[in-house]
Amino acid sequence: MPLASRQREAPDQSPKVRTEFVTVEGKRHLAGVAFLPALGWFEVTLLDLEVLMPLDGFTPVAVVFVLTLLVTLLVFHLALRRQLLVPIAALEAAMQRVKQGDMSPSHLPRGRGEMGRLMRHFHSMAEAIQRHTRDLEERVRERTAELEAVAIRDVLTGLMNRRGMQQWLEEQILRGPGRGATSG
Repeated sequence: MPLASRQREAPDQSPKVRTEFVTVEGKRHLAGVAFLPALGWFEVTLLDLEVLMPLDGFTPVAVVFVLTLLVTLLVFHLALRRQLLVPIAALEAAMQRVKQGDMSPSHLPRGRGEMGRLMRHFHSMAEAIQRHTRDLEERVRERTAELEAVAIRDVLTGLMNRRGMQQWLEEQILRGPGRGATSG
């Protein structure tokens, strides 16, 4: 159905513009038809797309747009990598070292904002774990020494008990014959 007849079917509606591509004299054009109810006329506009938007003028604009888009994506990638990806990878490596028991101070890159705060909290946590581990190891050494002392000496008298006496005698026997010492 032609554009004009479609427009004429609903003349009392508010003016609307209908557009379609048409071929005139072998060239493609954009046709626009609008009905003007006050005059009872149709306005027909025919636009030659080669004149309106020549392809040879559009190519440099498209190239500049694509290059600008690529540069923007590259800058965005570099900024994202620097601000998030590298710090997260360093933090993950530090977490793996702590998980494997390496409590040495980790060298995390300086971060700003939330990433910096997260890295500072992780560093504080790793130091606290290292401090607690040292404290626990020291307490275990102290308790082991106390238990060894209790194992060979009587707590009330301070004298060697049977196990302590047996260890002392074994040490004396091992030392005695080799050095020419006599016991008894």
